[in-house]
Amino acid sequence: MGLRKFPAGALIIMAGDPAKEAFLIHEGTVEQISSSNRPGQFQAELGPGEVFGEMSLIDERPHEMSVRAVTPVRVSMLTRAEFEQALSVVPKDHSVFLKTIFERLRMASSQSVAVSTQLVAVHPPSITMSPANIITQTTALSLNRKPVATKISVIIYPLSHRAAEELPQDGFQIVKFPFRIGRTDLENESHPRDINDLSINDEQPYNVSRNHALIQMNNGQVLIRDRGSSRGIYVNEVHIGGKSSHREMVLEDGDNIVVLGGSYSPYQFRIHIDR
Repeated sequence: MGLRKFPAGALIIMAGDPAKEAFLIHEGTVEQISSSNRPGQFQAELGPGEVFGEMSLIDERPHEMSVRAVTPVRVSMLTRAEFEQALSVVPKDHSVFLKTIFERLRMASSQSVAVSTQLVAVHPPSITMSPANIITQTTALSLNRKPVATKISVIIYPLSHRAAEELPQDGFQIVKFPFRIGRTDLENESHPRDINDLSINDEQPYNVSRNHALIQMNNGQVLIRDRGSSRGIYVNEVHIGGKSSHREMVLEDGDNIVVLGGSYSPYQFRIHIDR
């Protein structure tokens, strides 16, 4: 863990930059500034003993908020590589718990961002929605949903040569939800936070993140959701995840074209929904 000092006014994190480090404040004060909802909107002020940028240790998603030094600050930094090295010594029996915890943290983070974006659209800027209020409203919305008993078939087919190396040409029927997709770990990597149902053998420069996409059934709809990937997903030519503010999309009945990574990624799939 390295130590750094920043003068007052210095921009420590820029929203949209790759997330590589988390910071612990030893001296001074910083402010978090949201750029996803209203440019320059103040979010919180943090002081000694508090941490920021911590989701960078779990997600590969770019930073969603900027952080600026209000006073001169001294911080220690923990990189994702250092964090993962520490996790590599965790007993094997504990890794399944860590996988589940990290996955839930990742999804909670994505859902909180999506909900807060929707709430800003309907509440005046002077109203601050606390995490507790967001959770309460999210729970209320989910309780109002009625389950739909519908038999839905979801089959994923390879569309490109590289995708065909991962799936049979006649497709794979998804029967377990949520269905998680991500990059296979390298031999020298040990990541108890990774949990995938479809592991893809990508090579540098990576298009597929270790925790990339998730297919989920929700109230009779089939959703595809970004799990914190660095490059996102193209779904029927619409970009979600990565630097996009959108994290999920409903898949249409019939064929859906899904590209993992950039628009020219070799990992292209067709997901067919049939009722």
